[in-house]
Amino acid sequence: HHRGSRLRPSGRSGPVRTCVVCRRRAAASELIRVRADGSTGPGPGRGAWLCPGPACVADRSTVGALARALRAPFGAVELGRIRASGEFSDRTS
Repeated sequence: HHRGSRLRPSGRSGPVRTCVVCRRRAAASELIRVRADGSTGPGPGRGAWLCPGPACVADRSTVGALARALRAPFGAVELGRIRASGEFSDRTS
């Protein structure tokens, strides 16, 4: 099954990922990977991707979207870890 060529957002090369909350496609380097324990960055196990701005981490659907994407329970404690990590700020995406 051939999907054809994929256009990379922003004209960058590298893997393209999708924010699980807003569904924005971006290069993996532009998004933040979240693991089921609420930690961020590379590491073992299933991960989900979020936009770096505060909007997606503050969205009401964030917990549900992460739980679905991670296929694991994800609640307020883990979301608090993400917010406290300092990775989600007003930096432009």
